[in-house]
Amino acid sequence: MSWADNLQDASFRGIPFEVRTTRDAVQRALVQYEFPYRDGAQIDDHGAGPRQMSVAAVIYGDNYLVRLERLLEALSAGGYGELVHPVFGVVSRAQVVDYEISHDAEHPDACEVQIRFVEGDQPVVFFARASTRQSAQAVSTSGQAARDVGLGAFGRTMSAVRGQLTALRDRVAVLGQLDAITRQVRGTVQGVLTAGMDALTYPTSWGSDIATVITGVTNAPSAALDRLRGSLSGWSLVRRALFPSDARSGALARPVISHSPLPALARTDVPATVQARLLALDHVERERAIALAEAAGALLELESDAGTLTPDDLATVAAQTREALQAAITSARAVLPLEDAYQVGEALRDLAAAVQAAAEAVIVARPPLIERTVPADGNLQLLAHWWYGDQARWEELARLNPSAAKQPILREGCRLNAYSK
Repeated sequence: MSWADNLQDASFRGIPFEVRTTRDAVQRALVQYEFPYRDGAQIDDHGAGPRQMSVAAVIYGDNYLVRLERLLEALSAGGYGELVHPVFGVVSRAQVVDYEISHDAEHPDACEVQIRFVEGDQPVVFFARASTRQSAQAVSTSGQAARDVGLGAFGRTMSAVRGQLTALRDRVAVLGQLDAITRQVRGTVQGVLTAGMDALTYPTSWGSDIATVITGVTNAPSAALDRLRGSLSGWSLVRRALFPSDARSGALARPVISHSPLPALARTDVPATVQARLLALDHVERERAIALAEAAGALLELESDAGTLTPDDLATVAAQTREALQAAITSARAVLPLEDAYQVGEALRDLAAAVQAAAEAVIVARPPLIERTVPADGNLQLLAHWWYGDQARWEELARLNPSAAKQPILREGCRLNAYSK
């Protein structure tokens, strides 16, 4: 096999050009240690330098001047650009070093541009860390990505199951089951408009409707996010709304099938009617977990502005979110085909990692939580003034010490949880 078999169309920043020759070079950074009365030298290899690429680009044709101007604009722009090397393929961080244009009297409608590139590496950032707000907002981005991956997997697999329902009786039975799931999920929230498509005929539209309804749970009542601030009561409210504890309040029961390491949609002993119901329930489970993760992101964003929850509370939020996402991953493995289950699982893992990173960022941004000894009899306002010079922080001490908040006077020698500064 020669390089001509895999030759690629060269371009820089999307501007294509022909190539006559290329020349690539890499120089290693070597340090030589020489010693008197000793032949040779000790070589210390400090690594390879950046790859240097010289390209002889050829522009020709009746409109060569227009093409040349476009290429020169791309070469003159500052910063990195994407170079498609004709032999080695994509170089994502190519920096133009210089270029030289040559015209020949024998070729009035052509020119040659000698371009030197150097390949850059990823930037090294010292002591940089995303803010707590940015970390919390990243949860929303990861949640939407997981939702898109899950919706695509649901649409593909439900369409495949629909092809197996050849009998009219089976189609009617599945439509009834899926309609019951829709009514039960919609019963958890009011005032949300949906397209009203059925899951069997329009699986993607149905999946979007379910996502809209479940997301509405975290917005009802309208003050839900405000209730997240200050205690875990708001978080518990949203969590109970998304994951009802019994069937009467909205929990969805799964059909019982025999245990097997194979996913349900890859087994021949599971009827298509059961597969369709399992697939719908899996989608509902996933959307609830994603909605819970987004609620956790909203809580952590509030905490990044004004911390009110203790590190243990934040750890509880992250742990409960990971638990819900793990259940969704397990459900996807049991139902979806292998490739779809892997893609969905990876997206949910990324979402869980985003929640974990956001919780850690909020916790680390705060001073360490320590135990302090009450120096003299007094109330929480007085202690806040003694320790921090700000009596308004007594509310913080009350949250960290619920039992002490109920006592009008704290005795000397008592030990309370408090931030170090």
